[in-house]
Formats: sequence, structure tokens, C-alpha cells
Amino acid sequence: MKKFNIAIDGPSGVGKSTIAKNIAKQYNMIHLDTGAMYRCIAYFLKHHPGNIEEKLDEIKIHFEEDQVFLNDENVSGKIRNEEISLLASDIAKNEMVRKFLVKKQQEIAKDLGYILDGRDIGSVVLPDALIKFYLSASAKVRAERRFKEYQAKNVEIDFNELLQDIEKRDLQDSTRVHSPLIKVEDAYELDTSDKSIEEVIKEACNYVESKVKI
Repeated sequence: MKKFNIAIDGPSGVGKSTIAKNIAKQYNMIHLDTGAMYRCIAYFLKHHPGNIEEKLDEIKIHFEEDQVFLNDENVSGKIRNEEISLLASDIAKNEMVRKFLVKKQQEIAKDLGYILDGRDIGSVVLPDALIKFYLSASAKVRAERRFKEYQAKNVEIDFNELLQDIEKRDLQDSTRVHSPLIKVEDAYELDTSDKSIEEVIKEACNYVESKVKI
């Protein structure tokens, strides 16, 4: 099978990383969670306040399978909360931060065989990706999913606040000046609102195999 890249875009909580990991496993590709990279910068800035543009050279991010490391610290669990999520969305508006991470993402994916998920993958990071997806779901559905995840972890959170945070992040991501969240023309849209993960993966793989000789 020839090597190719896959770009997956969509708003927060739509299931991008879960779908990307499963597709990567299906086709023996490497998944690069670009959202985790922005979360790492948000986490770093939270613990090292100051001008982030002056601190970028201090930030080293790498992945080991599904684990994310920031300056050799495993932050996989520490970057997955609403505070870091909103801070990451805010930081993503910074042009210098975006250029810093987009360059790293493009360098990693240049050898092909990668699947990247985020908000500007098809439009900015990998505009030449052979396969592009745009995942969507209503804010309410995404809030319900996130709420259940927190309940499973015995974390108390107000549903309405969670919904408001998701809607706020949607607005930030879609209206920022630099690389806003958009659906590119050649992306295949998958509405995940009423579909199980298995159904979404099956539909996504069917589309891949309609484009690529597996």
C-alpha cells in the first residue's frame, strides 16, 4: 500500500483523536495529536507565566505511542481538563505559536504515513493530504459525551458550565484571525451526533478505501 497522509478537522469534543487512533491502527499509520501540542504549551504557560513567544525555545514536545511528553515530563493526563482546553484555544490564536507548531507538524508528516487531527490540518498543516475529514456534532451532544467522561472518573462538573465552555471554545476556534477552524472544500464531512464510534470508523474507512487502493 502506498503511503499517504490523512487530515482530520473538527471542533472540540467531536471525537477526532479517538477516530484518528482507530484509523491509524487500521492502516498501520502514525497518529499525531496536534491538539495535545497546543495543550502542552498551555500547560507550560500555566506553570511558567510570562510572554509565551519568548519561551517557545524552552518547549520540547514528543510522543511515545499514546503518551505525550513536555520537556521529558509525561503530561498525558495533566493536559486533559477544561481549564487547559480553554487556555489552549486562547493560545492557538497566537500567530507565532501556530507557526512554531505547524512547522513541527509538517516536518514530522513530510515522510507520509501520518494521520493528524486538529482544527487547521486540512487548511494549513496538510493542505495536500490525500484524505481529509471534517467531523461534526452538536454542542449539546459533545457536552453530554464530555459530561459522561467526567462522571466515569468521579469528577464533579456542572453540565451547563461544560456546555458553555464548549460553545465558547467553538467561537474562539472558528473566529480567530490565524488558521480558524473551517471545513475545507475537499473534506468528507462526518456528523457523529447519532453514530457510535464503530459506525464512524466504518464510514471513515469506507471513504479511505474508496480513494486509496488498500
